[in-house]
Parts: sequence; C-alpha cells; structure tokens
Amino acid sequence: MVKQFEFKPSVTLLDHVSDFLRVVPFASGDLIVTNRYIIDAFDGLYENKVAQFLYLEDYFKTEPTDVALNQILLDLQDRQITRIFAVGGGSVIDVSKCLVYKTAQSFDDIQAMIKLETPAMRDLVILPTTTGTGSEVTNVSVFNREALGTKIGLVSDAFYAKQVVLIPELAKGMPYPVFIASAIDALSHAIESFLSPKSTILSQTFSKEAIERLISELKKVAVTHTIPNLKSLNSCLIASTMAGVAFSNAGCGPVHAVAYPIGAKFHLPHGRCIALCLVPTLKQYRQLGVDLSELSGVMKENADFSDGLDWLCSLDDLIMSILSDSVSYNLTEQECIEFSNSVMDNQERLLKCAPVHLQIEDVHAIFKDIAEL
Repeated sequence: MVKQFEFKPSVTLLDHVSDFLRVVPFASGDLIVTNRYIIDAFDGLYENKVAQFLYLEDYFKTEPTDVALNQILLDLQDRQITRIFAVGGGSVIDVSKCLVYKTAQSFDDIQAMIKLETPAMRDLVILPTTTGTGSEVTNVSVFNREALGTKIGLVSDAFYAKQVVLIPELAKGMPYPVFIASAIDALSHAIESFLSPKSTILSQTFSKEAIERLISELKKVAVTHTIPNLKSLNSCLIASTMAGVAFSNAGCGPVHAVAYPIGAKFHLPHGRCIALCLVPTLKQYRQLGVDLSELSGVMKENADFSDGLDWLCSLDDLIMSILSDSVSYNLTEQECIEFSNSVMDNQERLLKCAPVHLQIEDVHAIFKDIAEL
C-alpha cells in the first residue's frame, strides 16, 4: 500500500504562555534549549528553578554548524536529561532534535544512529517562536556542514516531536526581519510541497491553506512594514505548521537546495536566502515547461494577484516590497558554478522533490538569475 499522508506529533494551540505553564510542569531532568533574548521577553516561562538551560548563542551566532553541535554534545555529556524543550526558531529546533540521541557524542555519531534507525532516547517538546520554520512537525534537522561548505538535512523519525505547542504570544517578540524571513520560508515550504511529485490531495490541502493565509498576511505587512497583531501572528503560526505538515509528507525541493550553499557562503539567515531563490526557481520551472497552472490558480484565487499581471512577477514584487533591506548578493560566475556543483553533489534529497528533473545547467541558470537580482 502506498503511504498517502502521515502526521506524527500532537499539536496543542494555546493563547498564552501562562496556559502552557499550568499544564506542563518542569522537572529536574528537563533541558530548555533556547536563546537569551527569548528569556528576556518571557520571564514567566523560566521562573522555575528546576529545569536546565542551553543557550545557543554560546555556541554560534547565526545558524547551527556540525562543529557547534559537537561542542554542545560534549558539554551535555555529564547532564542528567530526560526531556528536551525547544523554545525558539529553526536553529533551536534543529539542534534540539539531535539531542534526542543522549548517547551521541558527535555529528558523525548522529549520522550513524540515523542509518541504524535508532529510536529517540528522550522526549522532545517544541514551542516555536517564529512563524516560518515548520520544523516543529517534521523529521528533518538542517546543519551547515563546514567541511562541505553547504547545508545538509538529517532525516530521522526519531526527530519527530512528541508534542508541539503553538502560542502566538511567543512570536510577538520577533524583530521585523525575522518575521519576514520566516514567513517567506513558510511560503516556500507550502509552494514546494504543492509542486512536489510526492504530493497528494491531502498534502496539497495543507499547502493551499498555508499559501492563502501567508499571502494574505504578507500583503498586509507590505503596507505597514511592522510585526502584525496577535491574531495575524496566530494565523501565520498555524500556516507555518500546516506548511510543515505538507512538506514533511511531500518534501521541499530545489528552492531550498539552491538556498543552502548561498547561506553557507554568505552566512545569511535561511529565510533571506529563500527570498532570493524562490521566484528564480519557479521561473526556471516554467522555462522548462512545468505546468504551473494549478499553482497559478491557487495564487490568483487565494492571494488576489490581479490587474492582469503575471502572478510570478506579482509574487516577486511582494517579496521585494516587504524585505527589510535592499542588499543584493551579486554572485560571480565562479560562485554560480561552484554552487551548482554543490547542489548536484549534496542535495539529492531535495532535488528528488522537483516537479521536473533538473540538470546542472538548469541549476546554474537559477543561480545566474539570482546573480542578476
């Protein structure tokens, strides 16, 4: 029987952090993985003196690397930990997933345990504080593999959280650039999973709803250029999780594959890389003859792209209008070649989810388009 759809973690929706504290008491074996700025904004979550803490800014500044994870695993060796609480964005969640293997002492150990299909040794509870990663409901953890000069995704069913808790109040402290980057990342998750050859009518239902919610909120932000209110944040948070459900079943594709070497080289936030890569990748699909009519219908109907403009141009205009900076990253021809080779060598998992088989010259064309932005 062909697997159609799977949804692993239980998801709880709450209005306030205080609601969470009433139902989930912390114990001495709990480790809260987070960032200090989150603690500064939500002292109530940490008033207890029972749980242990791990602050990621003590190990890296932007996004997690295999080297940083090695140090984290080393520092945790002597701690007695039974549960992991991930309170943060994508980096927090990626690191926390790897900590379910309590005997792992290195990134290489984790890769070996994944190959052996080793089950989780600790329970994982995830409270996302951004509205974009979707990682809270997936079995993927992404790291910058420093020796390869790109990011790679680790995939294991052990990485599924036991429980996901969505609290819009936790997202209200996001800086505007973080909100935009995470929302565009979630939009890409929804679009890529919609186009994936692994998609089903069930996964596409989640993709469509996520697209509708995210475009609606992003169009509002294009006017205000401020973090939306709690109602809108809640809608974005739900959309992000729905997109995560969609891509955990159908997969992400070349948008993420192309973004990974750029992020690793220039140390850009992941969502900012996705903003650079989304439309150029979709344009290349169309150039190769991919039928985008169904996605076009979703975008035009739900996103209200009208006025007779090409929906891809409208999407590009929307993304450019809401970005908090106008910085361009002019890739050289040599970088385009190197990045193309990196994608073909290291991102097979993502390339398999493209709606068309991409040759290296197709990937190179995407990078050339990005270079001309």
